[in-house]
Amino acid sequence: DPCIPHDLAGFTVTRQYRGATYIIEVDNAAGVEKGVKAVTVDGQTTAGNVLPVLAEGETAHVRVVMG
Repeated sequence: DPCIPHDLAGFTVTRQYRGATYIIEVDNAAGVEKGVKAVTVDGQTTAGNVLPVLAEGETAHVRVVMG
């Protein structure tokens, strides 16, 4: 759950975890400080906000829409 300044429109971060790469884009077009409206991993909606653990060498593109 990101917690960011309301005037930050979004950001992208790359995170390495156990040999896997997560490219995470946070979209804050709603201008909120916290709260997640939707999370997608490689274009697929996920239930909740816990990301899947990938195998070493894999990459996931994660989009978090705040709201």
